[in-house]
Amino acid sequence: MKKTIVLILSLTAVLGLNIYYRAYPVFFPQFKSQAREIVKNHVYQNAWQQVNSKFKDLPEPAKASIVAKQVANHYKDEKKSINKETDEEYERIKDRFQDMYGQTYLLELDCWHWARYVDNVVKLGHPGDKVVDGVQIDRLMLAPDGGGLPWNHFLFYLSANLYKFFSLFFKNVSVYHFLFYLPLFFIIIFLTTLYFICYSKWGNIAAVVSCLFVGLAQIFLPRSSAGWFDMDILSLFFPLVIVFSYLSAYRTEVLWKKALWVILSGFLTGIFSYTWVSWIFIAGIILVYELYCFLDLASSFIQYREKDSSSLKSHIFCTFLFLAAASLWVFVFSGKAPFQAIASQIQNAITLNKPLTLSIWPNVFSTVGELKRPDYLTLAKSVGGLFVFLGALVSMLILIINNKKYDDFKRDSVFILIIWFMVMFFVSFRGVRFTMFLLIPLGICLGMVFEDAIQYCKKSPKKALTVIPAVLLIALFYQFNVNAEKTARYALPLMTDPWYKVLTDLKNNTETDAVLNSWWDFGDWFKTVAQRRVIFDGQTQDNPRAFWMARVLITDNEKEAMAILRMLNNGGNKAFDIINSRFNDPVRSIYFLHKLILADEKEGQVILSGTFTAEDAGLLAGLLYKKPAVAYFIVDPSMPGKINPISFIGNWDFLKAYIARLSVKKDESDITGHLVNIGFDKDYVSKLYQESLFVGSRNFESWIARRFNFYSQVIRGEPKQGAVFFENGSVYNPKDSSFYTYAENDKSYKVPISVFIWENSQLIEKPLSGSNVNLSVMIMQSGGDFYMLMLDRELAKSIFVSLFFFNGENLGHFKPFAEEREGQGSIKVFKIKWD
Repeated sequence: MKKTIVLILSLTAVLGLNIYYRAYPVFFPQFKSQAREIVKNHVYQNAWQQVNSKFKDLPEPAKASIVAKQVANHYKDEKKSINKETDEEYERIKDRFQDMYGQTYLLELDCWHWARYVDNVVKLGHPGDKVVDGVQIDRLMLAPDGGGLPWNHFLFYLSANLYKFFSLFFKNVSVYHFLFYLPLFFIIIFLTTLYFICYSKWGNIAAVVSCLFVGLAQIFLPRSSAGWFDMDILSLFFPLVIVFSYLSAYRTEVLWKKALWVILSGFLTGIFSYTWVSWIFIAGIILVYELYCFLDLASSFIQYREKDSSSLKSHIFCTFLFLAAASLWVFVFSGKAPFQAIASQIQNAITLNKPLTLSIWPNVFSTVGELKRPDYLTLAKSVGGLFVFLGALVSMLILIINNKKYDDFKRDSVFILIIWFMVMFFVSFRGVRFTMFLLIPLGICLGMVFEDAIQYCKKSPKKALTVIPAVLLIALFYQFNVNAEKTARYALPLMTDPWYKVLTDLKNNTETDAVLNSWWDFGDWFKTVAQRRVIFDGQTQDNPRAFWMARVLITDNEKEAMAILRMLNNGGNKAFDIINSRFNDPVRSIYFLHKLILADEKEGQVILSGTFTAEDAGLLAGLLYKKPAVAYFIVDPSMPGKINPISFIGNWDFLKAYIARLSVKKDESDITGHLVNIGFDKDYVSKLYQESLFVGSRNFESWIARRFNFYSQVIRGEPKQGAVFFENGSVYNPKDSSFYTYAENDKSYKVPISVFIWENSQLIEKPLSGSNVNLSVMIMQSGGDFYMLMLDRELAKSIFVSLFFFNGENLGHFKPFAEEREGQGSIKVFKIKWD
C-alpha cells in the first residue's frame, strides 16, 4: 500500500510539474510579472513628476526618499486600482497572441500546416485536399500545381478521431482550439509510459529522475508545450516503446512469448514509420545493438572458447524476426515509399547542414537555425545544462564499468541505451534539433544511477551516506525547475494579431486562385489562415524555388525579378526541368535558363526555336512569358534578420559550386574541358579552378556565395545646427551628404563607402571620401524626422529594400495592397502587376 501511495504521489508530481510548464502558453504567467513591472514603473514615473514639480531645488537623494514614500502610500491606499491596472496591462500584453475568443494561437509554423491536414481529415476523410490516383495532394503548396503528401499520416488520423470523440461531449470547440491542447494529452501518455517502464524495471527514483530529465529539457519542453501541435512527442514515444518491447523479448525463454514481443516491436516500428518520415533511425539502433551482441559472443568464443549457442540462436531469431515484422508492418501502414526514401534520407542526414550536396542547387537546410551544427556547449545546454549533461555522461560511464553486476535485462538496457546515445550524438551534429533524441538514453541512465546510489546507501551500515545522493538529487531537481521556468517563458506563438488580420484580409479580399509569393517561412500560415496557394513553404523549403525567390529579393533588377516571379507562378522550376531533360547537364541548363529569363519574349522565342522542338519551345515560352494568375508579394519585419541566409542562397554561383564539388574528384583538364565544351570561357574556368584549390573545401561556402547583411536596425536621428545626430553616435550632414559614425570597440570614427539618399522616388548613391569601413548607410526622411540604416552596399537597391523600406515607390510592378504594423516594422502586401 505504501509503495502504491508513493507511486501515485510521485507520478502526479512529475506529470503536474510537466503540465504546469507546458501550460505557460495557455495563461502566460510570465506576463503577470511583466504587467506588475510596467504598472510599478508608471507609478514611479508619476511620483517623480510630482516631486520634481513641487520640490525643484531639493537634492536627488531627498527626492528619491519622498518618491519611495509616495509610492509605498499609493500601493497601500490604491491597492484595488493597482490590481485592476495590472490586470488590464496583463490582458493587453497577452491579447496580441490570442484570437477574438481569448484562445492562444498555435505556436509554431508547422503546427498550422499539420492542423490543416487534421481539419481536412475531419471534413473530407483524408489529410490532402484531394486524392489523385491514390496520392494525397495538397493543392495549396508548390503553386500552381500543388504537391503530394508524404506517407506519414498517423498524427492526422489519430488527432481527427480524438477530436471527433471529444466533440461528442463538447460541441462548440473548433479543430484548431482542440489541437492547441492535444500536446498536453500526448505528453501525459509519453511520460506515464516512460515512468512505468523505469519504475517496473529499476524503481521509483529512476522513474522520477528520467521523466523530469526528459520532460523538462530545454530542447524538448517548448516542442511539446500547449500549442505546439507537431510530431515531436510521438517521435520520442515510439522509439521508447519499440526499444523496450524488443528488449522484453530477451526476458523470456518461451519462444512464442519472445516472438510476440519482437512482433510487437515490429508493429510499433510500422506505426512509427506512419508517424515520422525519419523513422529508420530506431531500426538502425536495434540492428547496431544486435551487431554488438554478435561481436561480443564472437569475442568470448575467440578469447575464451566460451560457446553460448542459446544466446546466439536467440539473437539470430530476434534480429531476423524483427526485420521481417518491421518490414511487413511498415509496408502495411506506409506502403513502399519509406523503403524507397531510405537512401535519400541517409544522404540528407549526411548533407543536412552542408551547403554543397550532390545537387547543383544550394542546400536551404544549411541556413535553417535549428539545423545548424551545434558546438559541445550548445548541445549540453539543450539537454539540461552542462552540470546535468556531464552528470548523465558520468552515469553512463558508471553503468558501463559496473555492467557485469547487473541482471541480463539491465545490462542489455544499458548497452542499447549507450548505442542509442552514440548514434544520436553523431546525428546531433547534423542539426541542433536532433539533440532531443539524446534525452531518453541520458535520462534513463541518470535515473538508474541515482536509483542504484540510493539503494546502496540504504543497505550500507553508514546511513549518513544517503545524504550525498539526496543532496545531489535535490540540486538536480532544482536545476530542472530553473531550466524549465526559463524555457517556458519564451514559449510564445509566432502568430500575432497583426499577422492574423493580414491573413484574414487576404482570405476575404483576394481571388480564390491567387498565389502568395514570399520567403518560405510563413507559407504554412498563407495556406491555413489565408487559404491561398504558395510558391513554397516549410515543408518544401529545400527546393530550387528557394534560389529563385532569394534572387527576387536581393536583385536590384526589377526586370529579372518579374521574369523569375512569372516563371515561378506559371510552373515553379518546370522550365529548368524541361531544359535539363534536353541538355542533361544541370550547369549548362541553369545558365541557359538565366539567359532566357533576362531576354524579352521575342528574343526568347528565337533562342528557344533554335534549340528545342516546337512542342518544348512552346511549353517553355508559356512558362517564361505567359501572364500568370493573380499574385501577391509579402514582406515582413522578420526578413531583415533573415537576409544573411537569403542572400547566401540568392547569390549562389552554380559554376563555382560545380567546380568545388568536382575539384576533389577530377583533374583540372576534365572539369575545364567539359565546361569549355558547353560554352564557358577557358581562362575564366581555369581561374576558378585554381581559386577552388587555394580556398580549400573548408572555405568553399564563402567562396561560392557572398552573404549580405543589415548592420543596424532603423535608427532615429535628431536635426541640430544643420546636422543630424543619430542615437548610435552617427552624424550626417545633409548639405554635403557627409557621414561618420563612432565605433566603440576600437574608439575610432568610421566612414562608410557611400550614403544612399531617397530623392524624387529614387534611391541615389553618393560615394564618401576617406571610407574606412566596408558598408554603406541609407538615410531616410519622413516629414522632419531622419532615420538611418547601415547595410551592405549591394542591398540598398534590392527589391526587398524597395518594398520594405520604400513601399515599392520606385518599382513599376508592385502595387501596395495591405499593411499592418508589427513590431519594429510593418507586414506589407503588394499586388503583382504582370503587365
